[in-house]
Amino acid sequence: KMGLAVDNVLAVDVVLADGTLVRASKERNSDLFWGCMGGQSNFGVITKFKMQLFDCPPQILGGLVLYSIEQAATVTSAMERFCRKKDLPLECSVHLYALSLSPDEKALALQICYLGDPNEGKEVLRELVECAPCLDNQSKVTTYQNHQVFSDSVYRVKGIPSYWRSRYVREDVSIPIDTIVKVIEVAPVEAILVIEHYGGKVRDFPTDATAFPHRDQDFVITMVGFGFANPERRKVIVDWINASTNSLEAVLGDGSPLNYDGHDSFRSFGTNLPRLRELKRRYDPDNFFRCNVNIQPAEVNVEKTSVVIEESPERDPSNLDLTGKERRPNSHDGTGTSEISHQGLVRPPAV
Repeated sequence: KMGLAVDNVLAVDVVLADGTLVRASKERNSDLFWGCMGGQSNFGVITKFKMQLFDCPPQILGGLVLYSIEQAATVTSAMERFCRKKDLPLECSVHLYALSLSPDEKALALQICYLGDPNEGKEVLRELVECAPCLDNQSKVTTYQNHQVFSDSVYRVKGIPSYWRSRYVREDVSIPIDTIVKVIEVAPVEAILVIEHYGGKVRDFPTDATAFPHRDQDFVITMVGFGFANPERRKVIVDWINASTNSLEAVLGDGSPLNYDGHDSFRSFGTNLPRLRELKRRYDPDNFFRCNVNIQPAEVNVEKTSVVIEESPERDPSNLDLTGKERRPNSHDGTGTSEISHQGLVRPPAV
């Protein structure tokens, strides 16, 4: 409904490779601002964001609806049809998960959210939720804040290794239901397959509105392996993800959401890459900020750059003291925006 996070950033404070602290927005240092909206951490350390705020309903509808794995084809097909409806309300969001409840039992789950009146949401989502008999309907009236964090226990358990791969589905194809079902059927016990739907206001922006270019692809397929106990199980996960990617390759597009991204710069940034390389040459010609989906500076010898970096260990980002200029507590200015600061010593985040 509100687009991507980068569509709602109004300004950022950035520490550049030479230690300069600058503010970037559409009105000031607009080229740097454009690059930071989807260019990951290629241009500096962002220490503060000014964000556009929106009114949020006090109550929403959200949660999981579980189905038996035998219903995988029916539920996946129903999800795609539902999400492709021309009149789908912008308040509606749907993700699909295939996961193991135990070594011997797999299940399918729809994660539903309606960012509006819960009763209205129940009616809008009824045809999808009732597409097949469910094992357990855990959707409920909740708050947006609680819905945002209910799956954190899965994704943020410290010390558990994981292996990810994520790709958009091409705009001009349908989700290959039979292939998805086969991928789910052979998935290891540690694996989760996720199909996420985007669309909505994300599509209202042209490809070059931000550095992030993937505006016209509505679905993302992600394969994850969690908590593998040893190298042998890790190999099982990696082999499954590689084989699954190969079987789906005909329908997969380039890139993925940036917080999932692990691709080369061309897949990640597409036609925006030449402009990003020029920005990199201006703001970070030595490629100091390189622990990311790296954008090579325009007209720079890659081999020479890497040698220079290796000979300058004193420039490790962990040694940057960011407690100096413009350090203020988090604040709200009362005008429908919010400023968020990173305090203390900070490594370059993915932006």
